[in-house]
Amino acid sequence: MNETLNTESLLGKRIEIDEFDANLAYDVDERPPWFVTVTTAFQHTFLCVGAVLAIVTVLSDVVCADLNDPVRSILFSSSILVIGLSTAIQSYFGLRLPVFQGASSSFMVPLIALQSSDTWKCPSDLKVSESNITNVTTSNISNSLTTNIVYSRLTELQGSLIAASMFEVVIGLTGLIGLLMKFISPITIGVTLFCLGYSLYPVAIFLCKAHWGISLVGCGITVLFSVYMSHIKVTLPNCNRKSEKKSKPYPVFQVFPVLFTLIIMWVVCAVCTKLNVFSNDPDDMSFKARTDVRNKVIQDTPWILIPYPGQFGTPKFNTAIFLGFLISVITSVIESVGDYIATARVCHAYPVPRHALNRGIAIEGIFSVISGTLGTGHATTSYSTTVSLLGLTKIGSRIVLVVSGIMAVVLAIIGKFGAVMTSVPDPVLGGITFAMLGVLCSLGISALQNVELRSSRNLSVIGISLYFAVVFSEWQRKFPDSLKTDSDQLNQIVKVTIGNAMFIGFIVSLIMDNTVRGTDRERGILNEDEFSAINKQLLVNDDHVIPRSRLFDLPFVSRLQNSCKPLRHVPFLQPYIDSYDVTVNGSKQYA
Repeated sequence: MNETLNTESLLGKRIEIDEFDANLAYDVDERPPWFVTVTTAFQHTFLCVGAVLAIVTVLSDVVCADLNDPVRSILFSSSILVIGLSTAIQSYFGLRLPVFQGASSSFMVPLIALQSSDTWKCPSDLKVSESNITNVTTSNISNSLTTNIVYSRLTELQGSLIAASMFEVVIGLTGLIGLLMKFISPITIGVTLFCLGYSLYPVAIFLCKAHWGISLVGCGITVLFSVYMSHIKVTLPNCNRKSEKKSKPYPVFQVFPVLFTLIIMWVVCAVCTKLNVFSNDPDDMSFKARTDVRNKVIQDTPWILIPYPGQFGTPKFNTAIFLGFLISVITSVIESVGDYIATARVCHAYPVPRHALNRGIAIEGIFSVISGTLGTGHATTSYSTTVSLLGLTKIGSRIVLVVSGIMAVVLAIIGKFGAVMTSVPDPVLGGITFAMLGVLCSLGISALQNVELRSSRNLSVIGISLYFAVVFSEWQRKFPDSLKTDSDQLNQIVKVTIGNAMFIGFIVSLIMDNTVRGTDRERGILNEDEFSAINKQLLVNDDHVIPRSRLFDLPFVSRLQNSCKPLRHVPFLQPYIDSYDVTVNGSKQYA
């Protein structure tokens, strides 16, 4: 018990013992039948497609990639590859709970800030014409110059992401995550997450502007499935003919709202394209709603595409991008810690030992560094949707997430798959993003559930932090030359910091919340003693074959610790126990 970290209280999430009553169909260390494993893993894999597509689209436009530039499919495949590897390693060797790793949306905020910078605006004379794929007249020289710009900008993003991700690696391997979380209360978390969702509204506008009709219909369908039809369950056919048990009803609309919306609206756009409802003119706004805009990417992309480090060149360092990515890394860590705790609760494995938490953050950092070497422009983080899916399916096996990661790796290597996915029309992604960002803002509000909102102290901290974030970011966006200096590097730093609502909200709320007098109860930080009785009861009453405290332990490490004493003091390895999982007088001994 003394090895656990009280991060649950920091995220303002209440623990009720009733949440642990529902049994899992398959526990963390169990192996479901192959058909259950494959179908469930498939769901986890495809839940990340929408978010990855949105980030890849924004990243491609920031680096001035043409609509038919193969770099779009390369970026998508690289992202899916890192996500797959990270998910498999995290679930089996990292946190050792079923956690899906995905692309962190917080990294879109500094990318948007960069796009408004004079240095990062796409030169009109070098940009490849967005002409119809049957009439590409751009010269080879222009293509070469544009490619140089794209690759040069990607290498700057690479080096900056690698440097920022090293911070996450260090705090994970050294155990500093505990020290960091002592200063971050639910107020700071709530303000930061809300500002994250707010900061991304230009993404929704950018994607939706091609055809607001398609986007609003897509958003409506997403809301219809995920909210209004979430209670409707559909009985799926039983795959096992020998089994006499009837299949249980399944909430397919609640689990697959994004995937269903993507398919439906993609078909609608394809029909409209066939009927020439959308314009053939590249200068017309509705051109990007066509499904044949990026056909050349599909044709030019090979069937087998293996992303590799340095595929865009040698990484370069940019101070402004580094600062923006660093705050995104911190936000990503906060999100991940909350998801770790939530996953542990669903899997009846709360509390999370400190060594598992450290190891999980370190694994995320390591694969964020790998993501940087591939030029994806974003780090990896845990996905909250996985927690919901675990609660729905009752399948908590870590093997399922390992298989899900392997599926993602296979799909990443199939180059044509990445090319097809990047051909999704912008308005379709815009409608889905519209709904998803609204939910992201609400997550920030939900983090304040244990905060005393009748306190004038808390209202002042929250209100001033949010207002500072909104005003400063909008001021910088509307008057970009107000703080312009003679240094291009300094101008970029101003854009990425002052123009970043998430950064301003995080800094102001962090300073005020830690300097203005207030009790822990008032700030929403609950004492660990309040959870100790529940935690002990869960451990004592647990009759599982493997003690719950042992689910997080790495295999064979205890034997190594027995012969190599220094390994007993490594922050990301389990504490050494002289007698490991022994039985005394017929009862199990828990660590």
